[in-house]
Amino acid sequence: MKQLLAISLGAFAAGCTMSVAVDPTGRPCDVGSVCPGGSVCALGVCQPTGGAGGGGGAGGGGSDVCLGVVCDQPPAPSCADANTLRTFSGACDPQLGTCSYTPANTMCPEGCSNGQCQGACLPSTCLPPAPMCVGNLLVTSSASCMGNVCVTSSSSMPCPSGCSGSACNGTTALTFTQVLPRVPFKVTAVDLKPGSQGDEVLVVGPNGSASRWNGATWSKLATGTSSGLTAVWYSSANTAWVVGENRTVLKYNGTSLLPAIPGLPTTGAVARLVDVHGNSDTNVFVADVNGALFRWSGASWSTIARPTGQAFLLTGLWVDGAGRVRYSGRRGNATGTIGYSITGSTFFDDDDSQTTEAFTAVGPTLDVVGNYAWAGKHLNLIRRHDGAQNDVFDNVGVPSVPGLGNVLRIVETSGVSPTRAVYLLTSADLGATMQAPGHLFRVSGLVGTPTVDTSLDVWGPSPALSRTESGGVVVADANGSYPATTIVRRSAAVNDALDLGEDWAAVGALPSGALVLVNDFTDTATRVPGLSTFQFRRGINDGTTAVAGGTGQALITTDTGKLVKVSMVGANHVPTGFTPITLPTAVTSLSGVCRASDTEWYAVGTSGAAFLYNGATVTALSNSVTTQDLTAVDCPAPGQLVACGTGGAVLKLQGGALVPVSPAFRAVDLTSCRMSGGTVYVAGDNVFAKYEAGAWTTLPVRAGLSALVVRAANDIYAVSGTAVLRFDGAAWSTVATASQALRAGVQVGSKVVFVGNGGVAVEGQ
Repeated sequence: MKQLLAISLGAFAAGCTMSVAVDPTGRPCDVGSVCPGGSVCALGVCQPTGGAGGGGGAGGGGSDVCLGVVCDQPPAPSCADANTLRTFSGACDPQLGTCSYTPANTMCPEGCSNGQCQGACLPSTCLPPAPMCVGNLLVTSSASCMGNVCVTSSSSMPCPSGCSGSACNGTTALTFTQVLPRVPFKVTAVDLKPGSQGDEVLVVGPNGSASRWNGATWSKLATGTSSGLTAVWYSSANTAWVVGENRTVLKYNGTSLLPAIPGLPTTGAVARLVDVHGNSDTNVFVADVNGALFRWSGASWSTIARPTGQAFLLTGLWVDGAGRVRYSGRRGNATGTIGYSITGSTFFDDDDSQTTEAFTAVGPTLDVVGNYAWAGKHLNLIRRHDGAQNDVFDNVGVPSVPGLGNVLRIVETSGVSPTRAVYLLTSADLGATMQAPGHLFRVSGLVGTPTVDTSLDVWGPSPALSRTESGGVVVADANGSYPATTIVRRSAAVNDALDLGEDWAAVGALPSGALVLVNDFTDTATRVPGLSTFQFRRGINDGTTAVAGGTGQALITTDTGKLVKVSMVGANHVPTGFTPITLPTAVTSLSGVCRASDTEWYAVGTSGAAFLYNGATVTALSNSVTTQDLTAVDCPAPGQLVACGTGGAVLKLQGGALVPVSPAFRAVDLTSCRMSGGTVYVAGDNVFAKYEAGAWTTLPVRAGLSALVVRAANDIYAVSGTAVLRFDGAAWSTVATASQALRAGVQVGSKVVFVGNGGVAVEGQ
């Protein structure tokens, strides 16, 4: 909303009306090159003439002599007698094209003095001017009592199709496209091309799903199968291997995923292929969950003879640069087992006598010299395996990592210690809730004294990690039951989200036009227009209810009553810190936040709680009129605010306090409210209405209305479940349908964005 240059002040009491005009010169001319009295239009701007005007200007050309004439400069109010106030209302004379002002008398029970009624300002008589068109802007006003003075302020709303008759002309509905998630399936495995620095990534998932990232966009890859895909690995810059259920083996040639020819040997039972790894295009190993191993020589497949005698649960494999092969799992006696081969053909099964659980991963140590490997299992336990001796495991040089869960993957970088690093990926504790994250650790330093970087958190219980490192690793984290995944490239210096699959609870816009999205646990993502990746950082694990963006920061409200400041750094608005702001009084829950300026933010919550944050401290707003829970707040400009909530509570800002809009709205629960110019819109389940010129008007309703975004009086958007709805001034219509339920919305420039569960974001433009 653009704040106009003019503000009207008036003092009102018991039906008194007064308007004191600020110097109009310097403001844009009205339609028809019209300026207030005492000024003329020159080069589109009102310039002073030096004389006092009677208000209004001559009409523009054409047959309608009143076209563009605005009669907003009446004579000053005066006292007709000690108890009568005389005011004037203006209208254009259709014969002359000039303004005439009609007097009206109002009784002042407490007396009239200096052109105003004495006594308190009354909301019932403190009314704003009617809406008006200024070019393609719809100018609306709001009014509120401040002490004994009625303060009127004006703001404007752009009308995309022009403005006439005090309303925006008919507008064309925005076209909505689902822009997130860009990978619309649950990723089960990920790898990146060697040497690509993250600009070439493959991800695979259920039902034969696969997608490729080229550094800027995601594209779907045809696989020719509906089988679940479980692992992917680049054997070179031009070749990658994908395996999955039903003996599926696919080969990627840089463009397409095609069935490997020849296929796996048909002999032997194969339940599910779980891993693929090797050390070249001509030395590739594929593992089955039941312990079967296969090797590709570059020309044909062979079946690897493993030690027999007991059933084997195989969880993963790793081949080092020298061609030594290891696989992890458990033999039938429930002993943690590492299979090992120096030649890649003759294998030994080594059991760790100190564990009865399966090893869940095997991979490199910090030192590339010798026959050592790290073996991971449940509860983040890591053991060092010595392949030169049978059944020898120890804890020499093993890093200690915090948290609970399974070690899922161990990935190496090039070089030797201390420059070499090893990435460890763990899942959440198997008994924990979905809120518990997995972890990504970067281990570096000397072999005997490793250093663990614990700052590389991931965001869900069952993530996947790339087999290859190239300027960082790629983590893909499936989001619960939704077909969506957060995919992030991570290193000590890199943190770029390639896709986001979070349950978005709130969305806001920064003054720069960047988006800020917040999930259910205050984890925050930002995206600058024109960039293909996101900045994503973990928050404070509180339940998010709303977000508002400002310059270099955003404020988040939570369902535990916290107001959280998120600091953002640099041109990419990187979230760097999450700091709860101290409130003057505790509140059970906060449910809404808005920004009028960087020194004027408002937050509302349960039992009528409302707060003003000035960028440094928080003060409680006086509110003695309602104890209803406030569920939403909007503040389009400094000094303007509307809040709404349960029981039909609708409040506005007046004299630094919240006062009820009068007359009161009916007793229904409201989920969303917006102030556009001087008009207030409220919505809820089968509720939609506007407050304008001191009265409520009931508008057509839809079930579950929420997340109002008002672009014009006849161009309003909202959501209901998965539907994006548009109100054209007469009726609601469905203009788009998302794949998951939508929960929050925001206008960013000329665009409208709605977000919701499963990483869904739809954009209208």
